[in-house]
Amino acid sequence: MQMATEIKNQELLNPSSITLDHANKLIEAYEDADALSGAFNSIANADQGWSPITATYLSDNGGPGADLAAGEIKLRIRDIEAIVTTLSQNTPLKTEYLDTPTQDKFAASFDLSQLARTSIRGAGNIFFVNCAPRLEQAGKEANNKGENIYLGMLPNGAIVSGVDTSSFMFFRDLVEDGNLDIHKVNIQTDGSQFRSRDIFPWLSGLLGNALIKPAKEGQWKKDMSLNERREFLEQFKFIDTTNTVKLDNIPNPDEAIIGRTDLHGNLKLSLSMGDVNKEWLSGEPLAITIKGQTFETRFYEKMFDAGSGNVGFAIGSSGDFKDSPKEDPRYLQLAIINYSLKSELGITDSDLKQGLRVKIEPVSETSPMPTIYFKSGRAISVFNDNVETDLSGAFELNYQ
Repeated sequence: MQMATEIKNQELLNPSSITLDHANKLIEAYEDADALSGAFNSIANADQGWSPITATYLSDNGGPGADLAAGEIKLRIRDIEAIVTTLSQNTPLKTEYLDTPTQDKFAASFDLSQLARTSIRGAGNIFFVNCAPRLEQAGKEANNKGENIYLGMLPNGAIVSGVDTSSFMFFRDLVEDGNLDIHKVNIQTDGSQFRSRDIFPWLSGLLGNALIKPAKEGQWKKDMSLNERREFLEQFKFIDTTNTVKLDNIPNPDEAIIGRTDLHGNLKLSLSMGDVNKEWLSGEPLAITIKGQTFETRFYEKMFDAGSGNVGFAIGSSGDFKDSPKEDPRYLQLAIINYSLKSELGITDSDLKQGLRVKIEPVSETSPMPTIYFKSGRAISVFNDNVETDLSGAFELNYQ
């Protein structure tokens, strides 16, 4: 009887599809295993202490106000960890919950790539990002249907997953280089308007548990070939390795947009050092246009070389990806030392959600830049004073 129960539990822990109905079966199995008392019994068989596997769950509940959604998701994650550990008798999974800016798919993809691609362990880490504004589906889909979930395994062994193909915008270089496949996950996409609580945490919990056995056997490791990674993922029934996303279906952020802002108001661009026009690096003045405002700066070897109160244009702290085929994948950044450039330019969260474009071009010798004052009262040479021009829909890099 015990053997039959164990076999049933193992089948439940590696389903062909992750659905609300299947989640209810797992909860029922947990109850059949004596629930909380059974959980205490199971940890006698599980390794104690820290977990070698970390699941990082990112969700777009970041904002100025407290949001109960984050608390509900965190509690659901803990409940799922207890259920899965009880049924599997495996080491409890360690889950980290992080917020990303609300409904900002650019920031969500930026965060996912920065965390996963710079992981010093790689293998042993799984990442999931939830950012699903459903803007294109509003009022069109029945039963709260939302976007699909996709998943891939990086060269460093880390496993990344997210809602919609937009989650992989900042992985396009790997896909284009033939070093990353993005697969569809068989998971329920309807039936809940709160999928980040009701459905998605089950993916992290079940995947993390399913990875324990191959990890112990030495199968989960870094520096595997693309084919080896695909074969590795085939053992998980809910990952459809026959359904691979084409590059054209992954949004392209290579036009210079603001991929992320930080608490200091610095602007992290989607433009990498390997993508820049080399003429920009000469130290000659550059005109930067953002949200109809054009200000003058130049490229600095280091951000702090611009000096306090001045706009600096330099390599930032993000994008140092060892797996990138680019000559230099580090992202460029705009900042005013000791001030918030985001605030000075009046950039709003709504601007960033739409993908705020950045235009960069050499300063024309025949068009001197007039001096205006930012809100802080500091004088900066700026074109287009008091001109409100929306560049979000008509952007192009000017490589003169």
